[in-house]
Amino acid sequence: MKKIVILFSLIVSFSFAQPTVTVQDPTDVSSTSAKLKAKVNLPNGWTTFQGNVKVYIHLTNKSTNSTTEAYTKTYTSGNFGGEYSFSKTVTDLSKGTNYEYYATATEANWGTVYSTSETKAFTTPTDTLKVPSAYSTIQAGLNAATSGDVVLVSAGTYTENIIWPNVNGIKLMSAGDSSNTIIDGGGTSSVIYMNPSSATIDTTTLIQGFKITNGGNVAFGAGIFVKNSSPKFNKVKIANNSASEYGGGLYFESTASVIRNTSIDNNKASYGAGGIYMTKTLSNGKSPSSMIISNTIIKLNSGPTGGGLNVYQMSSLTLLSVEFIENDGGNTGGGMKSQDTKLIISDSKFVKNESGSGGGWHGYELKESIFTNCIFNGNSADNGGAIDCLSGNVKFINTRFINNEADTSGVRGMGGAIYHSSSTITIDSSIISSNQSKTGGGIYTGISGSSVISNSIISKNIAYELGAGIFFAPQGNVPNPITLTNVTISNNSAPDGNG
Repeated sequence: MKKIVILFSLIVSFSFAQPTVTVQDPTDVSSTSAKLKAKVNLPNGWTTFQGNVKVYIHLTNKSTNSTTEAYTKTYTSGNFGGEYSFSKTVTDLSKGTNYEYYATATEANWGTVYSTSETKAFTTPTDTLKVPSAYSTIQAGLNAATSGDVVLVSAGTYTENIIWPNVNGIKLMSAGDSSNTIIDGGGTSSVIYMNPSSATIDTTTLIQGFKITNGGNVAFGAGIFVKNSSPKFNKVKIANNSASEYGGGLYFESTASVIRNTSIDNNKASYGAGGIYMTKTLSNGKSPSSMIISNTIIKLNSGPTGGGLNVYQMSSLTLLSVEFIENDGGNTGGGMKSQDTKLIISDSKFVKNESGSGGGWHGYELKESIFTNCIFNGNSADNGGAIDCLSGNVKFINTRFINNEADTSGVRGMGGAIYHSSSTITIDSSIISSNQSKTGGGIYTGISGSSVISNSIISKNIAYELGAGIFFAPQGNVPNPITLTNVTISNNSAPDGNG
């Protein structure tokens, strides 16, 4: 009885010994090819009755999530009882792309899977095209580049007006930085013009480490013009460009671009948006645009509407740690103007900007917007020293309005910090202090405006006529609605109405 049990155990053990496969690290990896390597172990006693063994290598492009069988081979009974290496050199790979591969061993006729290996990953490198050692101009390097390539530019000044090729994923990078690698437009056109006729350009396209300057003699986007494209900008300085209409520094239309760690200063436009102008598409039917700007300084720009930035009819704009400093908005929006756009702004500063309405920010026809952890300091305007909101809903959370001023001696002068009408403003956990104006030293709430204020301080504001802390423009005999919860109103000063 004991011998029978042992013999049965041996038969079971033998019958379940199956082929196994493993994969090894690839070799000879280039931008377009790689050698994929694997091994198969065929146990002793495997017979043709159990079936010949076919092995596969499966290659997956992680960008497209598509898998192909890159290699197939069949082992017969003459191979049983050994371990065999097999490999395949695959071509037509994409540059700068992540791949994975694994192997399987199957029954040759019926496809029963005996073994599946672990997965190995690799990334194909990109080509680096060097300017000026290999290509005399940046334009020549870009024209020679394909998707995923890096065009690496040595420090120096390059007088060019670049037209971006119809290729996605090119990375234009300085070997230095924006202090020593300069693209000068010569005052004749946009420094960089990007409006592809066929390619879809997304944020895998990068421009990094340049000073973009002296663009001019164009209506839109003297420094950089971007339409129907969504590149990424990093560590760029855009300075001293001038457009005859909109977007002295940058012009964006139909975009989901990203700007990071950038300086935009001393740019001008004759109609609006000296620094940046951005808008939805006008004619090609694409969805309204959205953008993200972070860790960026926008200063000393000028234009009649939106000195630093003007955004019009985009789905959303997100600003993270952006500083608007000493911009001149002429008529509206010294630091920034927005219309029919959702704003998500946090940890940002508006300092010493000026305009006719909304020294720091002018908002009109707002989609619901929010400012969090922001500072408005030292801005000035005829109305709304810090902000001027004419319609829509906006929230300010943990935001400080300090030392802003609306015309204290002229015929306007409404809202030292805040002027709003036909809008609802919600203020929470904020400080409105040391602002001044002719009427409404802290806040001026105009016709059809309402305010919801909680957990905040309104103090040390000055009005030279009426309403030092808060002024409400009457609607007949009914004042505009206001809700105050846990609000301290103190030490404000006016000839009539210190609260």
